[in-house]
Amino acid sequence: MERKIVLKKDILDAFNAIGMRDGQTVMVHCSLSSLGFVCGGAQVVIEALMESVGENGTIMMPSQSWKNLDPSSGVHWQEPQEWWQLIRDNWPAYDKNITPTNTMGAVAEMFRRWPGTIRSDHSARSVSAYGRYAKYLTENHDLSNIFGDGSPIGKLYELDGYVLLIGVGYDKNTSLHLADVRANFPGKHNIVESSAIMENGVRVCCVSIWRLRGCICFRPRFADTY
Repeated sequence: MERKIVLKKDILDAFNAIGMRDGQTVMVHCSLSSLGFVCGGAQVVIEALMESVGENGTIMMPSQSWKNLDPSSGVHWQEPQEWWQLIRDNWPAYDKNITPTNTMGAVAEMFRRWPGTIRSDHSARSVSAYGRYAKYLTENHDLSNIFGDGSPIGKLYELDGYVLLIGVGYDKNTSLHLADVRANFPGKHNIVESSAIMENGVRVCCVSIWRLRGCICFRPRFADTY
């Protein structure tokens, strides 16, 4: 396949062609590498997103740091079990200003550090948002409510928001988990996970986190995509 250079103008034109408009609230999942050679990398993708929705719009991205979870949950599958207690005792506590994302991609990692972006307090499944509704979307992200009503994904639905998948498939569409929470289906249950957070300047371990176990596989109406 012939390589093509992708300029910021190309990205802006593509966003305009698919219907991005001023004032929209958009959840974005992006694989930068799938776009080819982007001149300016993650920075120009973020700039194009922000310019497309304007000052009245909002951009939200996943900023999950799931390796902060306890090793028993399987997040450090490549490490021997005899190391688990050392990992459990020494893995840095979640700090929304510092903790990097895990496997969220270069765009999401740059976005969570972008000036003016707000990150939610969930120690493993946080989101970051910029714009008009950033504070509303990220505030009060309860550890026991990752993707349900009242979570950032639930609030996105309330705002009649959109989901934009750039170079990724529906398996990366976090908004589908709202349907998981709302629906009843065989095998649905919750499990308890734990991670480390800071409370009053002290690292606190074994904070309980409820996470939905099991999922349903269909395309719900709220998962609008460009």
